[in-house]
Amino acid sequence: MRLYDPDGHIVEIGETMEAVVWRLYEQGHSIDSISEKSSMPSEFIKAVIKEHTEANQTSGG
Repeated sequence: MRLYDPDGHIVEIGETMEAVVWRLYEQGHSIDSISEKSSMPSEFIKAVIKEHTEANQTSGG
């Protein structure tokens, strides 16, 4: 999303690619589907999933 601040500067607001990948994974998309939608390689997607899964296990979530 892009918008203008009070001084007229463009401000862009968005998700990190890690957040996009994790959101799609949590919505039930396969690794291939996420790769197609995000243009990210499957290795990156697997790493994001692994990182979030491990973080959730350590935090009890």
